[in-house]
Amino acid sequence: MDINTITYPSKVSGMTNLEYRSTKAWSKSDLDKINQSPAHYFSEKRDETAAMIFGRALHCAIIEPDKFTRQYVVAPQIDKRTNAGKAEWAAFQLDSVGMEIISADDVETIKAMNQSIANHPLARHIFKDGEAEASFFWKDPITGLQCKCRPDYYRRDGVLIDLKSTESCSPHDFGRSLASFRYHVQAAYYTDGIFNVGDFSEFEAPTDFLLLAIEKKPPYGLRVYRVDDRSMAFGRAAYKANLQTILEFENSPEQIEYFKAVGYTDSLEICEISLPAWAE
Repeated sequence: MDINTITYPSKVSGMTNLEYRSTKAWSKSDLDKINQSPAHYFSEKRDETAAMIFGRALHCAIIEPDKFTRQYVVAPQIDKRTNAGKAEWAAFQLDSVGMEIISADDVETIKAMNQSIANHPLARHIFKDGEAEASFFWKDPITGLQCKCRPDYYRRDGVLIDLKSTESCSPHDFGRSLASFRYHVQAAYYTDGIFNVGDFSEFEAPTDFLLLAIEKKPPYGLRVYRVDDRSMAFGRAAYKANLQTILEFENSPEQIEYFKAVGYTDSLEICEISLPAWAE
């Protein structure tokens, strides 16, 4: 797929994750870095981590299981400290070109998490009558910036669903995750973005944003949450502020070079810090 021919607005089905990440539009993860500081965004290397690969494998196994064996391969037990082991590993990597390598332990964890979802009366039916991993591209109506999103699942009834692995899915703990990882920003950004793309002949306009939170350790507990209207409003205000920050930097290229050079400079004064309310 030629990513340079994408039109705005548009919905693209069948785009690979790599193609999506290569498109020059602002994603929610980009906004998260900008929200930390412009320096964090401009200095971020974005190297692949084991957690990122695990997350993608989990999503694929649960939401698009028919693709899993074509996209992922289990790493064999090889002693890479020996010359023979190094040669065997090199040969395995060569045979696995185009696939992502995951460990046998990760596969077992993914199977257990998948089974937990299959056992849940609500969750086992949630990823039905819709489309997984469609890519959406639009221009923000206020800033004119090119934006993008890729919801895990978009149901025809207008419900957007995102799968989140977590340490704890309890309302108290996952509420912290909602704020810390800015899932409410994602909910608003995706909902508004898809609405801006339009064309609801086959799918209804986005109505709800659900989070399926599943724990990564036994007993692999899970809950399905709906991002409420109040959180959506906060998320909408946050992403709009992030886009305004981006626009300011795009209009002042010299500031980009400044932040690359000096790093984080949100405040040049000594600041006081105190315990958060929940810790008192």
